[in-house]
Amino acid sequence: MSPAELSGFRKHADTYGQGERFAAEPWLRAGMRLTLCGMRRSEVLGLDWQRVDPCRL
Repeated sequence: MSPAELSGFRKHADTYGQGERFAAEPWLRAGMRLTLCGMRRSEVLGLDWQRVDPCRL
């Protein structure tokens, strides 16, 4: 992906995770941000979410 496409995905991930959807699933934004860092879906889903600080993402 190009830098512009990555930036667009980040903007989408940040806005998609707001409102009702974000309240229902608070880790949505964190998971999408981690995929931008290069983690595979299986790696993100296998995390111990108790040890993840979403404020640092």
